[in-house]
Amino acid sequence: MKEVNYIDSKRAQAIRKEVRRLLSRDYSRAATVSALNAIAVGADFDAEAVWPGQLVDRLRIVTDTPDYVDALCELAACAYAENRVEFQRKKIERKGYKLSDTGAANLFVEKSREYKAESRYPEGLLEAIDFFIDAARGRIWRPATGFGFNSTGW
Repeated sequence: MKEVNYIDSKRAQAIRKEVRRLLSRDYSRAATVSALNAIAVGADFDAEAVWPGQLVDRLRIVTDTPDYVDALCELAACAYAENRVEFQRKKIERKGYKLSDTGAANLFVEKSREYKAESRYPEGLLEAIDFFIDAARGRIWRPATGFGFNSTGW
């Protein structure tokens, strides 16, 4: 029998919300689907609308292996990048301009790489879930401190 990973309702809701958001953006859809398929491991999840609810159920029963942790790290990078793109988009729109689709895609890739380079690697699956939720809020877990900071350092 597999061990059940404890994910409380607050975390579960945050995971569902962020996955829905990642799938709704054109610039983050492909990277998100790729990471979700890595978590599925052979399961057929072509219907992206079903993913957010099934992901939490899947995370509760998966074993704590590097493959799943890597997939969650990839999702965390996507979540962080999406947060930074939308922050930049709002900042640009306040000045009366618009961020192009190409600009959003390029910024997404750049911020995703930034997260991967600066974030500490999680020690297990539950820590990876926390990293994913914090990344969705614009925080990076730094290696030296072990504490999550947003992009401004606070």
